[in-house]
Amino acid sequence: MVSYEVYKIIHVLGIMILFLSIGALFYTAFNKIQLDKKQKRPWLIMHGVSLFLILLGGFGLLARIGISGGFPTWVWLKIIIWGIFGGLIMLIIKLPQISKVLYLLTIILGFFAIYIANYKPFL
Repeated sequence: MVSYEVYKIIHVLGIMILFLSIGALFYTAFNKIQLDKKQKRPWLIMHGVSLFLILLGGFGLLARIGISGGFPTWVWLKIIIWGIFGGLIMLIIKLPQISKVLYLLTIILGFFAIYIANYKPFL
């Protein structure tokens, strides 16, 4: 049986990789660097792996704290934020002209994800 701490490490590792991959693409957008398909691929793979690790760790943590079946509202909010982070990378690539707004959105979403995870509002 995997412990709470291991799931937390998996979850946080996924978050670190997520922000690394998104940050790399923000860098290219801010500096107007055009990446070809081969250059984008590692960042897209990292992004996908990070989303998987976040999901695996998150649901593992939920199981360890005894939440199964009907999720409380705070869990649904975290899933929505996860989905937004999932789609964000394509917006950065397809619409680099709005990357500064997306950068701010990333920080705000990160803040809300942290807040929701720590305080678990809307139980």
